[in-house]
This record gives sequence, structure tokens and C-alpha cells, in this order.
Amino acid sequence: MRFFIVDAFADDLFGGNPAGVVLIPDGEPFPEDETMRKTAAELRYSETAFIRTLGGNEFEVRYFTPAAEVDLCGHATIASFYVLNKEGHIDSGIPCIARTKAGALAIDIFGKSVFMEMGEAKSLGVIDGKAALDELYGVMGIEAVVPEADGTPLFPELVSTGLPDIMLAVSGTEALAAIRPDFPALSALSERYSVTGVHAFCRTDDPSVLHCRNFAPLYDIDEEAATG
Repeated sequence: MRFFIVDAFADDLFGGNPAGVVLIPDGEPFPEDETMRKTAAELRYSETAFIRTLGGNEFEVRYFTPAAEVDLCGHATIASFYVLNKEGHIDSGIPCIARTKAGALAIDIFGKSVFMEMGEAKSLGVIDGKAALDELYGVMGIEAVVPEADGTPLFPELVSTGLPDIMLAVSGTEALAAIRPDFPALSALSERYSVTGVHAFCRTDDPSVLHCRNFAPLYDIDEEAATG
């Protein structure tokens, strides 16, 4: 196996979101699950992708955090196909397929840029009861204030494009910066809601810009550097 460290979402080294990438030799199966998990734990990045060729421009990708396997990871997928291109396994401009536990995703590479298809967003439920809201905001260490958009409350919502998260709107950048989660409590809450973690965000004066923070301590990721 060959190991790589790639900074996704960055033009320069030591920026963006780093991921481990492990290329499985042609014709070989994935290692045992526990070997992959321990490899990810030793690399200590939020996710490490293990990728093997299925033939043509189709690849199977599996993702491990230091704690467990997850069905999908966006930045590790970007990192994987960057490595495949850089190492001469695939050419720019040729469409590829990443087969993941979250489904098959289309990948396109143009120069040094990698574009990946995301699954359709699916709502898995809304958290709007007072007790549940107080618990969630309390676990995140901030006041339970539900912001509004055009007069409509932005209640926390469970959403998945391959991995389920609680999408938590907060009132502004000060509230976002003030988040100090109780990580053991957040792990327990994430397990109870069957989600990866909490993706907190706030709107800005520019409707095309959001500020975000992402927390997934259940998977040994207290806070993610960047996530799609």
C-alpha cells in the first residue's frame, strides 16, 4: 500500500482540510477493517480514504476516521482523485466513478481541480420541541435562540447527502464563534439521533456566503477543519 497526505480545498501546503489517502495495489482486496481503522488512527487525520481500482475509470473508496468507518467523506474523495491523477492512474478530462457506501458518485478532473457529485439532500426530521432545542443548544454551549430567514424559523434539521448531520443555524458569527460543545454529551446526542455530528452555520449579508463549523466527536473528530 502507498500512503499520501493531501490538503484538500487549498492552493498551498498546510491549508484547507488534510486527508490521508491509501492506494491499494491493483488486484488486491481492502485490508481488514480493523487494519484500516488503526491506520486512520495512526495518521490522525479526520478521515483517511482507502481506494482500489475496479477497472476502467471506476474506483471503490472506503473512509475511516480514527474511531470508525463512515459511508462518505467529501474532502477525502477530492484528495483521493487528486492522488490518482497525480500518480498517473487517471487522466484529466476523463469522467470517473467513485463507488462508496453512500452510492456511486461522478468525479471530474480539470487540471489540478477535482469536482465531485454530491447526493441529493434528504431531510430526516426537524428538531423543534422546546426540550429538544434546549438540550441541543445547551450541549453546544450557546443560548437556545432559533434564527429566522424571511420570517421563517430555521429550526435544527437532520439532513443527509450521504452522511446525516444536524444542521444547526445560529444567530450570527459571534454565536458561531462562541460554540463550546460538551463533547461527551454531543457524542451521546449524535448517537441517539443517528447522525455523524452537528454542522453549525450562520448567514451573512452576502446571500452566497455562510460561515460554518462542524463537530463530530462520536467519530473522534472534535472539530473538522472544513467540510462540504
